[in-house]
Amino acid sequence: MNLGDQITAIIDISLLSIAVVISFIYILPIIFVQRFHTTTNILTGNVGISAIVCGVFWIGLNVVRNFYPFLFYQSASSCTCLEYLPVLVNALLIYSFVVVTINRYLTIIYSTKPFFKRRTWAFLSIVVHWFVCFLISIPNLVISIQVRIISHD
Repeated sequence: MNLGDQITAIIDISLLSIAVVISFIYILPIIFVQRFHTTTNILTGNVGISAIVCGVFWIGLNVVRNFYPFLFYQSASSCTCLEYLPVLVNALLIYSFVVVTINRYLTIIYSTKPFFKRRTWAFLSIVVHWFVCFLISIPNLVISIQVRIISHD
């Protein structure tokens, strides 16, 4: 690894670390202050948690890929995980914004319906969001396993 790649990796890790810390600081009041337990803030907290999960994954991947590359070749399951997890964490972050957008749209369109303003709706949206993200990532997992099986034959 040359010096330019190392500098780029350090900058990337530093920026991701700052984003994770800021997201963590942002979601703390949403978790601990009772008056912030509104539907919008719960969904915003989901965005923050998704950002933390995504940032921690990419920090770990960049550290291992750039400074400990031999760890990738120690097990066959690491290849499978590296096909599944990037899609999962990126989908978590992207679709968390989609969930917020859909929730705000439904709140405006159905302003007389109290269901879309309840915390139950927010938590249901979050559960569906995480479930869909795990489902979206499964094809990469299946393809990775198939490629690994075919390459060993």
